[in-house]
Amino acid sequence: MPVNSFENYPMSWKPSLKKIKGSITKGLAKLLEEDIKNCKLNPGTKLPPQRELADFLDINLSTVTRAFKLCEEKGLICATIGKGTFVSSDVHIKNTMMDTLERGSLIELGASHPTYEQNEYVVKTIQEIMNRPDAYKLLEYKEVNGSSYQKSVVCKFLKEEYKLPCNEEDILFAAGGQNALCSILLSLFNSGDKIGVNPLIYAGLKTSANMCKIKLISIGSDEEGMSPKSLDTICKNEKLTGIYLINDIHNPTTKTMSEKRREEIRKISQKHNLLIIEDGIHRLLLDNLSKTLYEISHNTIYIASMSKIICPGLRVGMIITPQKYKKDIQFALYNMNVMVSNLQIEALCSIINNQVYKSIINERKETIKNRMKIAEYILNKSNCNYNKGGNLIWLKLPNNLNSKDFEVLCKEKGVQVYCSERFVVGNEDELSCIRLCITAPHNEEQLKKGLNIIVNLINRYTNKECQLYRD
Repeated sequence: MPVNSFENYPMSWKPSLKKIKGSITKGLAKLLEEDIKNCKLNPGTKLPPQRELADFLDINLSTVTRAFKLCEEKGLICATIGKGTFVSSDVHIKNTMMDTLERGSLIELGASHPTYEQNEYVVKTIQEIMNRPDAYKLLEYKEVNGSSYQKSVVCKFLKEEYKLPCNEEDILFAAGGQNALCSILLSLFNSGDKIGVNPLIYAGLKTSANMCKIKLISIGSDEEGMSPKSLDTICKNEKLTGIYLINDIHNPTTKTMSEKRREEIRKISQKHNLLIIEDGIHRLLLDNLSKTLYEISHNTIYIASMSKIICPGLRVGMIITPQKYKKDIQFALYNMNVMVSNLQIEALCSIINNQVYKSIINERKETIKNRMKIAEYILNKSNCNYNKGGNLIWLKLPNNLNSKDFEVLCKEKGVQVYCSERFVVGNEDELSCIRLCITAPHNEEQLKKGLNIIVNLINRYTNKECQLYRD
């Protein structure tokens, strides 16, 4: 043990350099990673100050700093100015949510799946397209950016349905919303850049940012979403490059931002020259649409995706971007995709031209309405955040229930839910909650059964009388 340390030194982590062979920096980072993964350091644990740890180990401060940086880039730890460095809250959560594909008999209430009955409209459309005499041309290499006809159809759709005042030359096609998001991160941000986000955010952004070595900075929020005051304060302390927002039915909290708040966020973003990524994945589920940040800010890139609205297998996303960003994003899309499936873009255009999308969306809205009534009846509404137009519920658990443990309990009883740790950025001390998707179960009976299991588990672990929904 180093000469300047003593046995009862009050530190949360006391690594031994004796175990390190080779580079001390890499070895120290490896020890920290192993202790986190082996649960010797739990999520939320505050690590010793770097200078204190360097003194304890009798090594240079820069060595500790570099070791911490390596672990921070992997998402294992997070540092907050004025608070210190912590083990990340989501460190033991899987990086992907797509393990749902192998859950067998589990009732799915965690993954954000739309209803699949409407896929028959898409199948019929594709069959009609493939019966065209020149259908083979749709399987050839085409323009990476789509044809003028395709962009004109989609542009009209975005103007009428999304209320986006865009032009054809502003549109880029991507292979879905996640692909669009990745292309923006890769083309417009650099390793080490910082993006401001809500304390709870879409998990796909977390994994993509981690791969690009982009750091997500938690911005305080309230009932309307991101706080302008908190954003302004963080910008003064952290060198943010941009912010990421889901303003319509936020995932996972279901909040929708008012036009007043959007204007406040625009002003702060303009003040600090921030690039805004606005994700509109659930926008068309709302009946009353507020102005988008894209409409009121020249530094906003908008993402629209058809996965949740039209069909998950129709992997077509749209990036609506100011011209100053277009060339770089287009270059990233080409290197990621070469081209987006021309067949799928053509299918989308046909669905738009024939007004089929209106039937799909209306049916989805009706299904959500009916299923939300079931959820309202079974669940304690006072503990739920939800938007009646959306298919997500953010359910607050009693204080004595840990959401990660509760996810495990639900799975043991045959129901998949998503704990709040999956969505936490850094070490935010958020309420213990679970996210539910009411359109993920195959039918209403499965929904009822799954929700009843959840209610029974909550009641059991809070010693409350169980009260099941009865037909």
